[in-house]
Amino acid sequence: MGAPLRSGPLLERPINEITTLEVAAVLRPVWRKKPEVARKLYPAIRRVFEYARIRLRDEHGIVMPDNPARWDDLKAMGYEAPAQLSRGRHPSLAYQQMPAFMTALRERDAIAARMLEFLILTNVRSGAALAATWDEFDLDAFVWTVPLVNLKDKKYRKQAFRVPLSARVVEILREMQSAKASRHVFPGFHGKALSNMAMLTLLKRMNSGDQKWLDALSGKPIVPRGFRASFRIWAEETAHFPHAVIEEAMGHIVGTQVERAYRRTDVLEQRRQLMDAWAIHCEPRETDNVVKFEKPGGRSA
Repeated sequence: MGAPLRSGPLLERPINEITTLEVAAVLRPVWRKKPEVARKLYPAIRRVFEYARIRLRDEHGIVMPDNPARWDDLKAMGYEAPAQLSRGRHPSLAYQQMPAFMTALRERDAIAARMLEFLILTNVRSGAALAATWDEFDLDAFVWTVPLVNLKDKKYRKQAFRVPLSARVVEILREMQSAKASRHVFPGFHGKALSNMAMLTLLKRMNSGDQKWLDALSGKPIVPRGFRASFRIWAEETAHFPHAVIEEAMGHIVGTQVERAYRRTDVLEQRRQLMDAWAIHCEPRETDNVVKFEKPGGRSA
């Protein structure tokens, strides 16, 4: 029998006494239920222990036998790679529901709500939007230039990715600029970039009432990344833009390696028309069942 598992918060324990079993206990609640959290949490924990191992050895002469977050040990306990857990279809909202969703979203007075609307209307990946800083934007030209460092496919690209901005997106940016408190467009605590958890928490709160925003096929609550699927299906089914324009708007690599060698355009203006059409589609609408009450004297309430 091994040594019994010590109780008590890990933060109150000497770091060189923490075991793999205790690390596994911390990871277990999120490993399968919240794989996106697990993908970020596990590497962070592993780096902390590795840093501590070196500092204890070199500065204090204390030898940690090994990193308790070592992947081989966790794998032996039945853990699968976090990247594998996040594959598959992200729960998304049917594009027909976008106007109603936007109505509900704009009722939320929070930076996370403005951030999510910005994310939806630009159709970028959340990492680029979260990292966005003011120097990347030309609001007069309605263009956002995403630097290579913030692009998921940066190893395939040779230059930054230009994103056309609809009038509503510029309106959101002007609103954020009027209360500018950081180099980040959507700041969180202490002026740092907002985290993806802010949008996930926002969606969770929006799903806590009578109105539910769910994926039609899986019945699961929608997630921020799922709106890229909403856009893609809308574009393919209703927008009637060339496939290459839609793919460029998705931030995907377009064409074969030979075709890309001769390609000299990012079809910005065609994508501008596409994103303007998407913004118009997402714009809240008056429902047919709205009843206007008359005040005395015949005026609408």
